[in-house]
Amino acid sequence: MARQRTAPTAAGPPLARLYEQAGLPAWGLPQELAAVYGGDLGFTEPCVYASFVASVDGVTALGPEYPSSGSVISGHDPADRFVMGLLRACADIVLIGAGTLRATPGHRWTPRHIYPAAADGYAALRRSLGRAVDPQLAVVTARGEVPAAHPAVRDGALILTTRAGARRLRGRLPRGCTVIDLGEHPALRSVDLLAAVQAHGGATVLTEGGPRLLGGLIADDLLDE
Repeated sequence: MARQRTAPTAAGPPLARLYEQAGLPAWGLPQELAAVYGGDLGFTEPCVYASFVASVDGVTALGPEYPSSGSVISGHDPADRFVMGLLRACADIVLIGAGTLRATPGHRWTPRHIYPAAADGYAALRRSLGRAVDPQLAVVTARGEVPAAHPAVRDGALILTTRAGARRLRGRLPRGCTVIDLGEHPALRSVDLLAAVQAHGGATVLTEGGPRLLGGLIADDLLDE
């Protein structure tokens, strides 16, 4: 689907529908979210979907002086943040790479963190779907390089890693984290990552990158939307 931002209002950044395929699932968004989004939203389950920002000319990542390229490219646009929050509110699990985690210290991958103005609407949507208060964060790291003091890790996260990564992380993570050892491999396969998160209740999985993680899902034809 394609949507375009118009002038902001007190309710949030209204989006104008440009195109949407007929017959898509509709979960019944709370009115305060539907009014801003410009309609309903839903996903066929199970589903793996991505949220990724790009410039008009297709740039998705900048140089090393911009560790969080997405924030720079989007300019912290409120419409972008509202939709990010809405997509998180629909997810059972948010799947990210460890590089994305390290590049955004202090961030939490929850709907209300990215767009607090719509927190009540996001919470109402999750209640109506029978979801937990927040989606579960899952972090992918082949080498076990996870900043244990990161607030999103302290909140409790699934850590998907190799046998060597699991050994490196042993005893280093907060009690609420679960390390999933995906075996003795030099790299992690996208199909194994998805099987692991789906086994932990991930009927709807949102990935927010980074580029390598998203590229692997696309290359293996595992991304639905």
